[in-house]
Amino acid sequence: MLGVFLYAGIICVAYIFSQKIKDSDEFTVTFGTAQLGKLYGKREFKGFGKAIDKWLYSFKNRGRKAVEADEAESIIAANTALSAAKANIKKLGIICADGVEEDGGLLKKLKEAAKKENIEATVLSKLLSSKEEAYSTKDLDAVVFVAAAGKSRYSEVWDAMEVVDNQKIDILGGIMA
Repeated sequence: MLGVFLYAGIICVAYIFSQKIKDSDEFTVTFGTAQLGKLYGKREFKGFGKAIDKWLYSFKNRGRKAVEADEAESIIAANTALSAAKANIKKLGIICADGVEEDGGLLKKLKEAAKKENIEATVLSKLLSSKEEAYSTKDLDAVVFVAAAGKSRYSEVWDAMEVVDNQKIDILGGIMA
């Protein structure tokens, strides 16, 4: 019995001290940016407590309309492009943290939606490690941060925000993928 409590304690401490962004609410509160959207991954339940997990998860999503990932990506992209257009932004940078798929549908849809609003969108996935990408930020009017829940680190986003802030570039908001 003591082993079970010890294991549970270790798991709790590891979760609390994790350096990875866990949820979009943490992203907006920690970094003080507007939330432009968040994607919920498809939950698959496996193993011994499958029925209990499904039942508990149903309480979390009660009353929410289930939206497929493809449709959610399109909605997020449209909202982001409209926000940029209303702010009179002509050149938008999309800064991706670790864990965000560069060839994923969200980034493609963000670029397409921006193009419809006559906004030039540039994906920056190596801002902190590539001088070419660092130089490419000089012409940007604003940026959007895209992070992956459970994969992107707080420190990486803070460092990228510092680079953007030092160059006096507006931050439009953040998206959790």
